[in-house]
Amino acid sequence: MPREVITIQVGQCGNQIGCRFWELALQEHVLQHTSSQKHGPLPFDDALSTFFRNVDSRTERDVMPSDGASSAAAKTLRARAVLVDMEDGVVNACLRGPLGDLFDPKQIVTDVSGAGNNWAHGYHEYGPRYRSRILSSLRHAAEKCDSLQCFLLLQSTGGGTGSGVGTYTLKMLEDEFPDYYRFVCCVTPSREDDVITSPYNAMLSLSQMVDHAHCVLPVNNDSLITLVNRINAASAPKTRGGAIGGTSAVGSSLLGGQHQGSQQAQQFLPITTKSSSSAIASVATSTSAQAASSSGTTKKTGEGSPPFGDMNLLVAQMLNHLTASMRYAGSLNLDLNEITTNLVPYPRMHFLNSSLSPLTISKDRKLLPRSFDQMFSDVALSMDNTLCWNTLQVAANRAGSGAALDGTSHAPHMVPVYDQSNSAAGISSAAAASGGSYLINPKNHITLAQAFLVRSRDCGIADVARNVQKTKEKLKFLPFNEDAVKLGLCNAVAAGFPHSCLGLANNCGIVPGLFDKVNKNFYRLYRRKAHVHHYTAYMEQAGFDYANENLRSLTNDYTQVDRHHTPPPEHKSSDAACDGQGGNSSARRDQEPDWPSLLFKPSQHLFEKAALHWLPRPVI
Repeated sequence: MPREVITIQVGQCGNQIGCRFWELALQEHVLQHTSSQKHGPLPFDDALSTFFRNVDSRTERDVMPSDGASSAAAKTLRARAVLVDMEDGVVNACLRGPLGDLFDPKQIVTDVSGAGNNWAHGYHEYGPRYRSRILSSLRHAAEKCDSLQCFLLLQSTGGGTGSGVGTYTLKMLEDEFPDYYRFVCCVTPSREDDVITSPYNAMLSLSQMVDHAHCVLPVNNDSLITLVNRINAASAPKTRGGAIGGTSAVGSSLLGGQHQGSQQAQQFLPITTKSSSSAIASVATSTSAQAASSSGTTKKTGEGSPPFGDMNLLVAQMLNHLTASMRYAGSLNLDLNEITTNLVPYPRMHFLNSSLSPLTISKDRKLLPRSFDQMFSDVALSMDNTLCWNTLQVAANRAGSGAALDGTSHAPHMVPVYDQSNSAAGISSAAAASGGSYLINPKNHITLAQAFLVRSRDCGIADVARNVQKTKEKLKFLPFNEDAVKLGLCNAVAAGFPHSCLGLANNCGIVPGLFDKVNKNFYRLYRRKAHVHHYTAYMEQAGFDYANENLRSLTNDYTQVDRHHTPPPEHKSSDAACDGQGGNSSARRDQEPDWPSLLFKPSQHLFEKAALHWLPRPVI
């Protein structure tokens, strides 16, 4: 039975990433059909039904997927997607494009005014106003599913619609569809973001994701730009200078430490079909890059403008790799629910770092690993291939003090840098763009869980297990969870490569690095109360304090696990605090203590003084 996924694209960033995602998904399905040397139109099978519906244009009824006894051709495909944006420009561009027929008009919610880069405006104004329309679109999409597995949200954290309406939709999913998993792929702002209120938006939206998402896959704009520049620089000799599509290559210093193989990847197979679906026919010739991936960034790369189309493509590749094992056949298939089961040991600690190998943005521009074995090191032991690398200030590490990294005295709110290595092993090739900081080395921090999602026709389970064992020996796991590794092996290869791998890591150093950057930018504005009045027009100022405390609490949880190798302390219920990050705050109700659990619950003092010794707390 197929397992369907409903994709929710919110805001400018989410819709532009979504357009590249649907284009790549169609290309992969057509590629699998042509590579199998089957003739005739593209069949509508279980793999295709994960993201698409097959609609008979004459009767407007859905056609069931083909099985072993019968074959159903793909006629008019409809994406299982809900498009939401408070500015209709990007959505209209998608509808006018070659994939416009994919989207059901009943599942599109737009406005014209926009949220003004204000999280509170999007969450407290547009969210309630369009709640019924968004919910109706979600129910319409869910009713067309036979076995719905999860919702996948694509959004940014720096704008107004993506962060505000996106997190409002996330909370609404928890209320209206509590039995289904909620995955979020969010784009965090770059260091040179032209949206001055993006630190507020990022803080408030990430706090909502901590409370209401099952799994969050953050993507960093700085990392995406660096990866695109490295790919262009590596392909410069083949492309006569590397200036492709308006993107100029950067210096060779960005390639330090990156092993480039002499192997040549397979060329992209031609995507042709005689299907009557206009969406399938158009994707064969569609090579246009979509516009901007992120919420209002004007970061330059070399002489050209930011390569947003290529950045969107990297995120789309990650999402396609993530869902490949649930769509195609393989030796070790896994559904998305297995990701949360195996990689999220504690409910709130559900932020996963994603890495891809090989890296590619076209058939000519790619970074290849030296061998099949090298892929595992690329995605687990280095930050060179990650879509969300995070940095910590070198000065704070040398000082060794608890001072805040932004130069302020907010030490209680900031986690001091510790247990870092400034050696060559700790500095990857992407550190050249870190601007006075150094990248967090995943080998120096506790890994709560690691997943390797491999796509290959030639390798077997023994090859994957051998490389996983070698990689696992170089990572640090918790003493009571040393086998926290999840494997996936899919027989359907990615376009142009015989092997590929997606790494997902729940690492205790990655998340504090991400939140540290958000906290630092947040305090630069909030300590002066700059632009706060724009938010207090829709919410209470206590919402900022709750969001900051929420992220600080999660950061402390990761830090405690990393330092003391012990589970995080029990979280207090936040249901009564600032519903929606800005509602009327109320005191938490006094609850009867759970005396049996307190009997053997270690105190905070024991965590700090004798972390490795679990002593009973006396009952008074």
